[in-house]
Amino acid sequence: CRYVTTKQPIATPDTDSGGPLLIGNGWAYSYTLLADGRRQVTGFHLPGDVIGLSGSTAGSDGRRSVATASDCVVCDLDRAVLDHILHSNTVLGEVLRRQATVEAAITEQHLISIGRRKAESRLAHLLLELGARLEAVGLADADGYRCPVTQELIADALGLTNVHVNRLLRRLRDQRVLTFVRGFVAFVDKPKLIEIAEFDPGFLALPDLAEHRPHGMTG
Repeated sequence: CRYVTTKQPIATPDTDSGGPLLIGNGWAYSYTLLADGRRQVTGFHLPGDVIGLSGSTAGSDGRRSVATASDCVVCDLDRAVLDHILHSNTVLGEVLRRQATVEAAITEQHLISIGRRKAESRLAHLLLELGARLEAVGLADADGYRCPVTQELIADALGLTNVHVNRLLRRLRDQRVLTFVRGFVAFVDKPKLIEIAEFDPGFLALPDLAEHRPHGMTG
């Protein structure tokens, strides 16, 4: 394992060997840079996440650009060993297969957000998703969580400008729904935020969060 400070690359298409990575501590994100220098953040990675599982399940070489959103402990995993575990009839194999399925579902929801959700709903959905994922591993509670992700990264993930994200956060604060101050996301009125986002946590495969579904939604 290696320690990587914030805002540093973990892997790039030019240097990455294609091997999967385990985030032991901290936050990271995957991204793609366009020819004109614009960045599209394609996913946020939290403690315990394995980056590159899709390469094992879909036959991809797993090459991608990954950087740290906070100080991180990153472990390089052996592809052959991971493949063996993924295809084994073990508890760990089942956990990894489930994570790969959830990763695909998260990607699908991000595509829906960028393609069809209104800007306010996009932001609300992302912040609720991150909270649910952290709560599932004991790093958050129902009232909020520490979030090292900058407004700029959020904007690049949602296809918005930094100014627009700042405006949306002020609007949610003024509506007494949510605050994001000094790196902490606080859910002031979580039911209302869930309604704004039309957030159904079923795609995260977390049964204990079923009570947070908006009225009228079923699994």
